[in-house]
Amino acid sequence: MLSGRMLKHTSKITIPTPLAQQAVELSYRKQTQGNKVWQQKFGYPEIALNLLMASNGRSELGYTFGLYPSIQFSLFKRRNTNLFGKIGGGIGYVTRFWDRIPEADTLNNIIGGRINNVSMFQLGVRYYINQHWSLQTGFDFYHASNASARQPNFGINTYGFFLGSSYHPKGYKHPFEHVQEDASLNKLRFGLRLSFAMSEDKIPNGPMYPSYHFSGFVQKFYRNKSYLTFGADASYYEKLYALFTMNGMYKNEEKQHAWRYSIYAGHEFLFGKIGFPLHLGFYLNRPIEGPRFYQKLGMNYHFYQRRSSFIKDIFVSAILKTHLVQAEQAEFGFGFFF
Repeated sequence: MLSGRMLKHTSKITIPTPLAQQAVELSYRKQTQGNKVWQQKFGYPEIALNLLMASNGRSELGYTFGLYPSIQFSLFKRRNTNLFGKIGGGIGYVTRFWDRIPEADTLNNIIGGRINNVSMFQLGVRYYINQHWSLQTGFDFYHASNASARQPNFGINTYGFFLGSSYHPKGYKHPFEHVQEDASLNKLRFGLRLSFAMSEDKIPNGPMYPSYHFSGFVQKFYRNKSYLTFGADASYYEKLYALFTMNGMYKNEEKQHAWRYSIYAGHEFLFGKIGFPLHLGFYLNRPIEGPRFYQKLGMNYHFYQRRSSFIKDIFVSAILKTHLVQAEQAEFGFGFFF
């Protein structure tokens, strides 16, 4: 059970925020056993598939349903007590969203469409009652938004606390394995990534504009669990081209100025074939005024890994690009390393 309150992070949210929100989360978890190096390095975490069912606290805001994978880390253990952190993200469905009619929906400018991203963060304490049952409580924060694919998109941000229990069919104490680290993974590798995004531009129910993104980067694997990344992005925005042509800007050079170029540094936590990248980028040019810096976070699935071949890794990705709390778009693409 989760109980919390919506965070009103901007004065542009017009609907009164609810005093309380309630949610239920069901999880199927698996304890890793240490038969992979990354499992050892991350303290034998639990991986899980979660179902979130949340009331958003007002009839105008409806309900949020989320289905997402997660990973849970042990931060500190002592006897029957375990301090843990949990992070996860997946797909969500929101029953009420902004619409021109009826009047109640015009006030709900938090969410612009039914299909959204749902992300969950938890910090808690688990107490093991016996071999099979445990109790857990702590603080949580979950977020639902569509990454500006549909406007408006301020997002539902809820903070609060949770209380629950877990049943361990085989008992929670297992003998963990230990495998030898592979030093050959620590070499530099070079990669390319191509991605695509769709987004509205400020006007609800307006036109959808595509954007195309090309990235080249170098990575260094360290401590057998993470990648350090340095790279450069080139992005073409149809909405910038439309803006320039409709307003007579950059006459005969609209396409050239619809490109954005940037450099970035990043870090990717790697859990087997699943990676969670975090990027901080700096724009080299700004066709229109705006922030100098951006952030990216998301998930990579490395479905092909062959160290002996020329192409050593192929992955697909879903990446959210933001300017601090303001999401710009969700990018979907693929990449490879050689």
